[in-house]
Amino acid sequence: MNKKTVTILVGFLAGFAVSGLLFDAISFVHRRYNRARAAWNISRAERLLGQNMFDLALVQYDRAFTRLTPQLNARIYAQNRNNQALILMEVSTLQNDIAGMQRAVKYFASALNTYTDLVGDQTRMHQVQVNLDNAVQTLTLKSIL
Repeated sequence: MNKKTVTILVGFLAGFAVSGLLFDAISFVHRRYNRARAAWNISRAERLLGQNMFDLALVQYDRAFTRLTPQLNARIYAQNRNNQALILMEVSTLQNDIAGMQRAVKYFASALNTYTDLVGDQTRMHQVQVNLDNAVQTLTLKSIL
């Protein structure tokens, strides 16, 4: 091989290595940013709950779940999905909101699936199952009335 071909080949391979490293660095920073923003939204939701601002707390949880996935942190995801469903169930019960209660059931099921498939915490699984059963029972009663 002549010198020019070797230079092009080495440059080509170096470009792949650098772009791969750059992508890894960007991906790492992006994951950390999403985790930090989700934590901030969850913290804000909990503060709003302390002030009995349930609707605003639900908005913060919704924002957190745009960034938080079970793959990012399964335990945090399931715990906060359960918390969000509890708030939604309470608000929906007070407002007689069937659609909100249906969302609560969906969120409880999501939390239960995450605990079952990814976390394996039997105590939490049982707690979420009880919450899910209560929400389904409440939804059934509201649908009948």
